[in-house]
Amino acid sequence: MRGFKSMTQWCPANLCVIVGTFDQIDNSTYPRTPMKFHVMTLLAVLSMSCASPTTAPTSEPNARAAAADDAAAAAAADASGLWILTTIAGRPALAGSTLELSNGKVAGNAGCNSYNTAYTITGSRIAIGELIQSGVACEDMPLMNQESAFLSMLGTSTDVFRTGDSLTLQGAGGELVFSSAVTREPDATWKLELIYYSDGAATPIAGRDIMATFTTSSFTAELGCNTVSGTYSMNGNLMKVSDVTSTAAACGGPDGAAFMAQEKALAQMLESSSSFTIEDDRLLLYNQGYRSLQWTLSSAR
Repeated sequence: MRGFKSMTQWCPANLCVIVGTFDQIDNSTYPRTPMKFHVMTLLAVLSMSCASPTTAPTSEPNARAAAADDAAAAAAADASGLWILTTIAGRPALAGSTLELSNGKVAGNAGCNSYNTAYTITGSRIAIGELIQSGVACEDMPLMNQESAFLSMLGTSTDVFRTGDSLTLQGAGGELVFSSAVTREPDATWKLELIYYSDGAATPIAGRDIMATFTTSSFTAELGCNTVSGTYSMNGNLMKVSDVTSTAAACGGPDGAAFMAQEKALAQMLESSSSFTIEDDRLLLYNQGYRSLQWTLSSAR
């Protein structure tokens, strides 16, 4: 049997090549061990000894960047809700402009006019469709100027970022910053203060208080002559009203017809409510980002 007499090793790029000569080995010394076993064992040991440790290129910076991108995309995808404009092109915004994002539809109040269209979010990119808006003229010139700039920036927005209760839209037209209308549950009894019709706000007809009581998932509203009730669900400050029913009593008296018309409008506004806010002791119901009904707290539950 032959064994290694001498050897040399060459380790280019951590791959060892062993060159050697054999000498005679006394078979009585290893009577049950074949030569192949010793040669392979020696090769393995030498290979391990000549191999220098290698360090894989670190991917930590890339991993952190990917994680940050994923977090930004997740936050952007969670942009649904009612948002109040706070900053436009770096300047404080006049009150009144809103943005409601829900189920692929964007809508709201630009200042004087309502608007709506479709939108999609992919990662941190947002695509907003062609805006459809009402045609009400602004009597307030600064608000009209802001509305024009707001709609232009909104329509050209390409990036969306959410950080906590702040939402930012960026694009070629500039930057819009919104704050979340963080709210609590409307679990209380409320008295109607204002009705927002398409041509402006009005107080309810005098003589009969309009009251609404909200529980955790249902509501009942006394509209003057009739009672409307239904259920609702919440997702943040978004709400979905369903199962609305109403009594059908006739309103008597000299203002009976006016009360009936008001009741019809109120029932439709309640049923179409899509979001809400509670500011101090005031409940605001919105229809696609546009104010519809304003209530003041009557009694907490």
